[in-house]
Parts: sequence; C-alpha cells; structure tokens
Amino acid sequence: MKVCTRGEQHHKNVIKDKVDDSGIVIHSRKCSEEIHWENIKTLKVENNRFDRKVREALEIQYQESGPGKDGMNLDDGQYVKTKFWLPYFKFLRVSQI
Repeated sequence: MKVCTRGEQHHKNVIKDKVDDSGIVIHSRKCSEEIHWENIKTLKVENNRFDRKVREALEIQYQESGPGKDGMNLDDGQYVKTKFWLPYFKFLRVSQI
C-alpha cells in the first residue's frame, strides 16, 4: 500500500472520529496542532513483510510512539518485544539535539 493511500485512510478516520481504526484519531483529539497530511513521507521501502514489521517495531521504539509512551501507535509493533535497543535509541535522540 502506498503511503499516500494509508495517509488518506488515517485522514478519513480522523474526520469520522473512528478511534478503534487509527491511533492518529486519539492523537488529534489530544493535540491542538493541525496535522499536515500533505507532508506524510515514507521512511523506508521494505518489500519483505517480516523485515518491514521489524523495522516498524524498531521505529516505534526509537520514536517513543507506542502506547506506553502516550504515542499515537496503538501497539508496540510485531516481532520486536525486547528492550535491547532502547539505550542506543536514547543515545541517538540525545546526540541529535
């Protein structure tokens, strides 16, 4: 699925207030900033489903966007349940400041 298609789905969920279908609906309720739908971008194209799901879970950890951090993702992703990478991700975030 193209990122623009997925973005349109999320946008429709926000308009229809479909909380169960999209974490961004909950985020849009809490956040007063406007969502810039035209600025959605692909972080990495990955054709292998397993690799894509692992990458997604690692991005959720890196961005701290899972439910345990009050992020907009409804889950922490699949396949990566370890917290092994968290100290490294923290280092990366601090070094980018």
